[in-house]
Amino acid sequence: MLNQNDNQTLPGQDELQKRFSLLPVYVFDWLCSFEIAQNNATIITKFNLTGKNSLLAALTREVITKEILLEKLPEANQQRLTIDGELAKKLAIEVAIKQLLPIREHLAGIEKLIVQWGGVLPQVLPPRPESTLAAPSPVVAKPSAAKPSPALTELKPSSKPTVPQASAKITTKNLRQIVQDNKEALNQILTSSALKIADFDQPVRGTIKNWLADYVKQKGAARHTQLERGDYLFKSDNAKKLDPQEKSLVAKILKAYDEDILLSYNEEEKTILLTEEETAAKAPSLKQETAPPEIKSPYREAIEKSDLAGPLKTPAENSHVINLKNLP
Repeated sequence: MLNQNDNQTLPGQDELQKRFSLLPVYVFDWLCSFEIAQNNATIITKFNLTGKNSLLAALTREVITKEILLEKLPEANQQRLTIDGELAKKLAIEVAIKQLLPIREHLAGIEKLIVQWGGVLPQVLPPRPESTLAAPSPVVAKPSAAKPSPALTELKPSSKPTVPQASAKITTKNLRQIVQDNKEALNQILTSSALKIADFDQPVRGTIKNWLADYVKQKGAARHTQLERGDYLFKSDNAKKLDPQEKSLVAKILKAYDEDILLSYNEEEKTILLTEEETAAKAPSLKQETAPPEIKSPYREAIEKSDLAGPLKTPAENSHVINLKNLP
């Protein structure tokens, strides 16, 4: 997690987006995962590097995006974190094992380097993180030479919604009901642009959940008016850079969140149909229901830094709100 007292200069958003777009999808997902942020915090504590959380996160990111040569990580640690050479090498071993070994196909030679630095490889190597979401940009890097996982072979070449075949069972549900049916639904990609969320040291994917997290973090937990939604859509740093089509999608989700508007939902694939084209292709005769049900509570949960990753937990049986507070 980002420590607000850390001093770190991030490259421009466009430059970051370009670098991320060149990463294999599973590598991008790992880089933006909550697990890698947790590992970073654990390493900081273990090596007593208080106040240098975001600096270490930046070093790890730069190795993954290959701005820093993998074999130069000990030297980069020593220089950037102002620590002695022996500690810098031990730190490089720890980062390599916890943060880089899971994506070893992307970083050729990592196992050999760990041993050269004096480290010991775990008896069972960690599995490669699998991706279930599209990349943050229409530009998707070619997969590595190794045989891709089944999840990766199913990925589409763009994060834009695809038009499915007209055969699935389509219903309409509000977001709370959708989460009750499938807690992973909010991990769908909503925009191709990544988000930079306050108090988070790296951009996160443009998922429905991350957009809701940023919205609630900026605008508070109470229900929001149309004026408040408009202010967020046209003035927030994340939303104002969107093209009109993606801004419309974000506006649709925010309104559904605030007013319990019903969304078209694919019961078979457990996904939200984000566009009219998707809905028409799946169920041409379905009419979108937009009248909100009775509002039972004006309260929405406050959001914390830990709310920005991992699946949403199913809310209580009769709860009206989506519980964003108790994420893993």
